[in-house]
Amino acid sequence: MVVGISQRSLAFALALAQAACASRGQASYTLPEMQIASPVSNARLQQPLWSRAVDSDRGDFLPGRKSALGENVVAFRFHGHVCGFSVDTGEQKWCAGSGDGPVYAAHQFAYTDNLGVIQSVDAQNGAVKWRFSFSSRARDLTVPRELAWATPSDFLIARVSDPSGGAPNLGEVSDGELLWSSRIPGYYSDYNHTLLSGPYALWYFGPAGRGSAMEVIRLGRGGGVRRLIDGGGWIVGARFPTVFATGRWHVRSSADFALTFEVRQINLRTGQIGKTFHYEPDYSQNYERIKNTLDWLRGPTRAAAVKVENGFVYGTVAGRLYRYALADGNGQRPLEIAGAYLSGPTRNVLLVARSDGIWSLRIGAHAIRVQRVVSVESNVAGVQAMATLGDVTYIALSDGRLLGIDLTTGRTVFQAKTCHVADIRTDGRHIVVVCYFDFAWQVAVFRLVQ
Repeated sequence: MVVGISQRSLAFALALAQAACASRGQASYTLPEMQIASPVSNARLQQPLWSRAVDSDRGDFLPGRKSALGENVVAFRFHGHVCGFSVDTGEQKWCAGSGDGPVYAAHQFAYTDNLGVIQSVDAQNGAVKWRFSFSSRARDLTVPRELAWATPSDFLIARVSDPSGGAPNLGEVSDGELLWSSRIPGYYSDYNHTLLSGPYALWYFGPAGRGSAMEVIRLGRGGGVRRLIDGGGWIVGARFPTVFATGRWHVRSSADFALTFEVRQINLRTGQIGKTFHYEPDYSQNYERIKNTLDWLRGPTRAAAVKVENGFVYGTVAGRLYRYALADGNGQRPLEIAGAYLSGPTRNVLLVARSDGIWSLRIGAHAIRVQRVVSVESNVAGVQAMATLGDVTYIALSDGRLLGIDLTTGRTVFQAKTCHVADIRTDGRHIVVVCYFDFAWQVAVFRLVQ
């Protein structure tokens, strides 16, 4: 009898859940598309000015930390040392000590040497300017290792690990002088990210025993950590002094995890958390689409699926892209857009990925002007890296193509072929890429056609 009641109760609860799903959410609308012809490209296939192999690093760093660019010099690990090369010619200008993970700021490259100490060298000649390491009670000095992140005028330095405990593990260093330090226990690695805006920074890290978090930092002398925000989420946009984070602060069920997303405001000046906006587009229809699939495990509450740009929120739910005004979802009808979000809007152009290529979209009040700017033979999930400079967005595809698309015309103005690009940087005259083939990394430099 008890088993029978449990089964009926379970069925009744499931029916209630389905009824609740059917009555929730914001119904979307669509706009007709007007396809614009793609202009013919006259861009010649570019060959690299030069390329060099990058040593396998001891820290197994992410691609964005394998090289640094500044003052017409690119620095990376070469034959065990951090070396600087002329961007124009590829000529080796200098080699400093053994180490890896260089970053550039204030006419210097800072890197982690083989003892875990930060070394700073002159960007032009490689001469040592200063060394820095937090004090430690650890006997093995190779265990507590520092990493450096660049600010506009100096460096944030964090201790990755220190089994001795009790020592500062985050600080700002200018010309070798420690301006301030923090003792908040946490885990730091090159996966940490720093968002800089004027004299403020927002630092992602994992505090000990508390999961992901953010530190709101005031840069400069007399600065420091202004506030620790537990469960801060992931930064998906900024409009100084406000930054926008996405997370799952009000998720009540697995369905909510998969079918809703949220955006929270954080004020960098004060460290205060502002409004949290909740969105659940086409909840009932999307529930029916994914209820028997593994999409229950893939929630949209991550930076790759939610973006805030130019007063709009873009969120991907159940494989569909939606656009809201930057306000709470209640009372809104989101626009459903065909494709997967890539970037923008830049110059009022939104880039999306579709099965047949990359498309630029100009969204109007009554229609969307669409233009295919990149054709592909396979799914555009193979976009490896992107960077925008002025009117041009540079896109690296998994087939090795590196393309520059003029957003104002849709014309391809740059094209090259290289290995699998993992990071793109530009100084306005060159494109510097970090790429790999068969687990071997290299830096390749291309000249931009003016």
